[in-house]
Amino acid sequence: MKNVANDKMKGFTLIEFILTITIMAIVGTMMYTFMGSSVTKSSIPLGRLQASFTLQKVMENITADYPKNYAFDLPGLQASIGAEGTDQSSYGNGQYTYTVVENHFISFNPSTHEEQTGSATDNLLKVTIKDKNSSETLTKIFVQ
Repeated sequence: MKNVANDKMKGFTLIEFILTITIMAIVGTMMYTFMGSSVTKSSIPLGRLQASFTLQKVMENITADYPKNYAFDLPGLQASIGAEGTDQSSYGNGQYTYTVVENHFISFNPSTHEEQTGSATDNLLKVTIKDKNSSETLTKIFVQ
């Protein structure tokens, strides 16, 4: 004779199945709200890193060009970088487009320790470039 109790214990009941699905839905919702923005915005730091790397390469090209082609001639370097507010691609070999934010001579006031706009007779050239597609900027001061 068969045991009727053993036949009923195979598988899940409808209540157990509904309860499992409900718990999985609640946990899934909690995980989505917790991890959703992290997963969708995870590429933003990589984009910023790429923009910073691009600007660094452009600035390295400018820095290498300064003693080699301009023999420490700051007005010549200033002219080759381009005017403030213009889009350039010359130092990236045409691969990178960047904006020249600042390209002017500066001097420092020793009493207030503040930067002032200078003239070509000053020996400090401040160059700030900005990535065309993001808000990343890089500043360098060249000394004669």
